[in-house]
Amino acid sequence: MSSQAKVQASLLSIEDLYVEFKDRKGRSVKAVRSVSLSVEKGEMVAVVGESGSGKTALGMSIVRLLPGVGRITSGSILFDGQELLAADDRELRAIRGKRIGVVFQDPMSSLNPYLTVGQQIGEAVELHLGLSRRDARERAKELLDVVGISDPAKRVAQYPHEFSGGMRQRVMIAIAVSCTPDLVIADEPTTALDSTVQAQVLDLLDKLRARIGMSVILISHDLALVAGRADRVSVMYGGRIFEEAKAAELFTRAANPYTRALLAAMPENANADDELYQIPGMPPDLRSDIKACEFAPRCDRTEAVCIEKKPEFTAVSDQHFSRCHFAGEAFRK
Repeated sequence: MSSQAKVQASLLSIEDLYVEFKDRKGRSVKAVRSVSLSVEKGEMVAVVGESGSGKTALGMSIVRLLPGVGRITSGSILFDGQELLAADDRELRAIRGKRIGVVFQDPMSSLNPYLTVGQQIGEAVELHLGLSRRDARERAKELLDVVGISDPAKRVAQYPHEFSGGMRQRVMIAIAVSCTPDLVIADEPTTALDSTVQAQVLDLLDKLRARIGMSVILISHDLALVAGRADRVSVMYGGRIFEEAKAAELFTRAANPYTRALLAAMPENANADDELYQIPGMPPDLRSDIKACEFAPRCDRTEAVCIEKKPEFTAVSDQHFSRCHFAGEAFRK
């Protein structure tokens, strides 16, 4: 199913979304450019790409939590049939936390250092589920147990600084799933965690997805982290989706030079005697209106057409799309 066409059955359907920011000099930075994406019920979709590719801007646009200098300039975001871009503040508050949960990438700055963990989990269920403070505290204990934090009766009264980084991220997940949402947006949920804890956090998200039946958008810069977990992967570069496919096919038959470069940069794909591959050059300047392929200056197979014409998002097989002039040729290799 192409994310380029509206699908009424989709839980989330983003169409032709544009997001821009203002830099310190007041210049427009086009962070998201004509992005379309769908998420089905119960599905995990990974959005991957280098820093600055537009992943977080895309995720935060869904819940309208862009920083003050960011704004959505055009497009559509349908959530269970409701146009979120037309929703007022009251409607958005009813959706955030209850139907769409968010796991932010830095739990230490996202959690309130002056409130106990139990109070912060309890706030969401008091607001959205109408629980009393006492019942909310009991619900907080249950949720801490669900996300694998031992001795929840004690932990519920502690403050964020008393938790390790991995445990704080588990608390963020507990808050995000506290009202059994339909969708969770996990924005780089394993930032600054060691590899063992990263795996534990992502395993927890997958376990909760099966338990609650929620959908997940997993935002990450690391393809290796999403391997074996995501159902589909959308690869972003320069504010656009450059490739989209079922995860198994993307990892075995990538049809875009940028995706292949990301795969080559994965440590497990490096030869023992070779240095880890790094993509040459720098990402594009999103303040400019790029008329050609955004990846052309860094691509190892750039031809004249790449610097003269913007590539279309082309189907290379069923449910597999690539933004490349040579997508079909790359897919056949």
